[in-house]
Amino acid sequence: MNNFPQMLQSWQPFYTTIATASATLTGLLFVSLSLNRQRLDDAGRLAARRAFGNLIDVLMLALIFLIPYGQPYGLGIALLAFGLARVTSTIGEALQLAKKRVLNTFWSSYARHIFL
Repeated sequence: MNNFPQMLQSWQPFYTTIATASATLTGLLFVSLSLNRQRLDDAGRLAARRAFGNLIDVLMLALIFLIPYGQPYGLGIALLAFGLARVTSTIGEALQLAKKRVLNTFWSSYARHIFL
């Protein structure tokens, strides 16, 4: 356990690269969606929202790993909080789709994410 900060520090270039790439792709997706907003149908908007959310998730995970931690439980608590927030968000989105009675979209996209 004594080498935990050194182990995380050795992975810092990797997480920095992941955070940079994720932030860049998120920005490009945002600009692309802003320019082509009228061309998107409901399925396209749903796919774009999920892609945008997934890129933000990757960025947030990389940033969580870049925070300097002295003990392993600090990282564990941050990852647990992030995971709980994502599970809550996914279930909320699934319930909104179920209320809108978009069952085909619900079962084809969100049900897989919930069960995973």
